Amino acid sequence: MRAAADAVELVVSELVTNALMASNDLAGPRFPGLAGYGVPPVRLWLACDRRKVLIEVWDASADPPVCQDLQPQAESGRGLQLVEAVSTDWGSYVPADRSGKIVWATVTSP
Repeated sequence: MRAAADAVELVVSELVTNALMASNDLAGPRFPGLAGYGVPPVRLWLACDRRKVLIEVWDASADPPVCQDLQPQAESGRGLQLVEAVSTDWGSYVPADRSGKIVWATVTSP
């Protein structure tokens, strides 16, 4: 159970960090209505049925997440590779009722 909790913690951290970075790119007057001149919000949902945890993170950017090919010396950019390594499955979609995107991942207990 501890391994699953660690994996969920890592996935949440990586997906929320990516969402914050995507939202930060939208900060300022070009994103009117939702957050004024600040950074648009990020939303996190967790659902669990004792065997599987579903993690969903929404941000206002419509840009899809992309796994990057990185050089070994790169200091960042491995978040989605980590998500892919520790989750059972992951992906993203554009919700029908709002802007932005939701990136999701599932973590299954061993």
